[in-house]
Amino acid sequence: MPSKIEQNVIAFIRKENLFKRGDSVLLAVSGGADSTALLLLFNNFIVPLFKIKIAVAHLNHSLRGRESDADQRFVEKLCQDLSIECISEKQQILRANGESGEEAARRVRYAFLNKASEKWGATKIATAHHLDDQAETVLFRIMGGTGLKGLSGIAPQNSPYIRPLLEISRKAIEEYLENNGQKWRNDKSNNDLSIPRNRIRHKLLPFLKTEFGAHIPEVLARLADNSRTSPGRLSAAKKVVDALCRGQGFAGEITKKSYDALLKLAASSSGETALGSGYKAIKKGLGISLSKTENTDSENSSYFIKCTPGLYILPDGLSLRIRKEKNRPGLVMPSADSGTAYFDARNFKDTIEIRAAIEGDRFTPLGSSGTKKLSDFFIDSKVPKYKRAQKRVFLTENTVFWVYGMRISDKFKISEKTENLLILETAI
Repeated sequence: MPSKIEQNVIAFIRKENLFKRGDSVLLAVSGGADSTALLLLFNNFIVPLFKIKIAVAHLNHSLRGRESDADQRFVEKLCQDLSIECISEKQQILRANGESGEEAARRVRYAFLNKASEKWGATKIATAHHLDDQAETVLFRIMGGTGLKGLSGIAPQNSPYIRPLLEISRKAIEEYLENNGQKWRNDKSNNDLSIPRNRIRHKLLPFLKTEFGAHIPEVLARLADNSRTSPGRLSAAKKVVDALCRGQGFAGEITKKSYDALLKLAASSSGETALGSGYKAIKKGLGISLSKTENTDSENSSYFIKCTPGLYILPDGLSLRIRKEKNRPGLVMPSADSGTAYFDARNFKDTIEIRAAIEGDRFTPLGSSGTKKLSDFFIDSKVPKYKRAQKRVFLTENTVFWVYGMRISDKFKISEKTENLLILETAI
């Protein structure tokens, strides 16, 4: 079963469409914790899951003498142990006029990666930028008086570069390596406080986390994500959405949540989202149409969606993506609380119902042979009484098949007889 970090990386890759099956991805690996974790994650889970090819590129900058040489040997040995092709090179960094050492190293590094990518035939180049890098970048740019574009920080991708670890913290990365018994190299220059970015990392960010909360890196990363859509593009998109809705008879309030949901729906291949006021938007092919729905706007109401692949955005903001795949040997199942669940597709009819748990609901918990009242299941699972009514349940033909975030029904589990999978992936 994938760990939490593995599940999050897989979900991020899918959310951002970082690559497709069959791509050739060149991994930029320095030997530090971040890139070593990137290599392990791809080798252990991403390659078999997405059916891609990988190779590693390592540049020895020669900036730290013997330590730089040791970094190169470490990466080459790791690749050898994993039977992964490694393209490595040693260079001397020469600064151009006015360049800092950091800027020169970055310029040479990206030139090397582009050359290695062309040599190997890569379709994508993956770097190990992570959540803390994003937070540090945003702070660095704020102190430089940046505008909205600068606040957008590090993008998840700008072709051919992709950054699969952008939502993973440095702490989680190091814990992942420790749990897997994998060593990494430490670059002592990262502790040099004469470098502004290092002062942000070792002084400013820890101060902000101590004084304002450990969640500060996530807040800064969310600021970057929110800034990535410029006001001009957002305004134009809103006008299109407004015209679409009004032109098809929708007279309700188009809230920010509705705009965001419609824009997300537009980027998907198919699906639907609730607009409220008795309407929903449906994406088929290249077009989006509006349709009346019997759902009410009450938080306690049921919401019905078709059991077909696509993206569905519920009135409370929950995004649900439905996928169908063939069953395969060695399938890795997500944890019960991951927000993703796999089911035997043959047990489903045309419609899925999503609603809050109500008195009298029953289901057959995974691993059990008989049905149980949901109220008893919540008691056994130590769910506080005030939270029970907030728990979502998923049903088909009035049968509960998933208590969201907790347990699937044993009647819908995957078995050796399962031929086709129904996969539900959710995100708030």
